[in-house]
Amino acid sequence: MNNQFKFSKGWAAEMSGNYNTAFEDAQFIIYDLGQVTAGIAKQVLMGKGSLKLNVRDIFFSQTIVGDIRYQNIRGRFRRNRDSRVANISFTWRFGKNCSDNPKEIAAEAMLNKAKLEMVINKIIAVKRERMLYVGRWCSSAF
Repeated sequence: MNNQFKFSKGWAAEMSGNYNTAFEDAQFIIYDLGQVTAGIAKQVLMGKGSLKLNVRDIFFSQTIVGDIRYQNIRGRFRRNRDSRVANISFTWRFGKNCSDNPKEIAAEAMLNKAKLEMVINKIIAVKRERMLYVGRWCSSAF
């Protein structure tokens, strides 16, 4: 599950999570576990930078608990990891701002494609000229 939210004044949020039901793996029975992650972001410095904060495993639910069953041996285990992690980051974007308008993005992509095709056609034309020149030189040499 993943949800993204955009708010006014450059604020955004994201919340995601996963859940695994109990399952068997060879002689192990692993009980259900999951985690929830949430984060917020703020555009700063006139859209040139962004400040982000996120926390993984908010409810500290990534604890693995299970049973071991092998012939007449029974055991239980619990694995507690330090799975709750908080991150803070700052991102600075150099250069011009890109547009979020799909029409502008599509127009720029078509323009770049046309430029690339022109360059490729020039390269092909130059190679053909060289091949013709080499072909004429080889046929006149004999």
